[in-house]
Amino acid sequence: MKKKVLLVFIALFLLFIKIDVNAACTNEDLEALKLEAYNIKASTSLILYDEEEVKMGGYRYGYDLLISNVTDNFYVEMFGKGDENNEIIVQNAFSSGGYSYELNIYTNNKTKCPNRLIRNLHLDVPVYNTYSTRDECANYKKYPICKENTNTENISEEQFLSEIKKAEAKEKEIRESNKTTIYEKISSFWDENKNVIIFSIIAIVIVAIIIAVFIIIKNKNKVKIDLGGEL
Repeated sequence: MKKKVLLVFIALFLLFIKIDVNAACTNEDLEALKLEAYNIKASTSLILYDEEEVKMGGYRYGYDLLISNVTDNFYVEMFGKGDENNEIIVQNAFSSGGYSYELNIYTNNKTKCPNRLIRNLHLDVPVYNTYSTRDECANYKKYPICKENTNTENISEEQFLSEIKKAEAKEKEIRESNKTTIYEKISSFWDENKNVIIFSIIAIVIVAIIIAVFIIIKNKNKVKIDLGGEL
């Protein structure tokens, strides 16, 4: 009997502790943690390697995965999709690009609301186009072959140069089209307004002649007056 009473007492005591702990995490505490977690950011930073580093590591480029503004109230679990690292529980990591990650942000044991999944972030890590910095791409940045994040992993040197030639031809075609367009605009403007333009030119010429004649007559009269005064 005493054992049963003791067990009931222990059970009630544990229940009381559990209720007390849960009661410590109020809605206000949880909202404050969510607001703080909103400041956590995930981003990428491109790293380009020189030839010696490529020989050692095998990568020509990569990305640092940066998780910032993580305070002591949180810890982050990062799960990679498609990468060789299926689970990363670190602040910062490395990716060779072309993958996506899910970041689960939890509250830690120091908070009033421990071990809560407070926020989820999604991070896409782009691929890097190693052709994008080539001299051939200097004037063709708007074309996919020269954009920084185009996947050109399976594009050979010959294919790259072929795409550059296509871009050159397209730009030449655009320039020729612009020339034609300007001529057509001028021609169209003339056709629509030639009567007004001709009339305006004639009017300006007539006004100019009248002014010129007026000035000549005025000067002649002035000369006559001067001569008359001398006599």
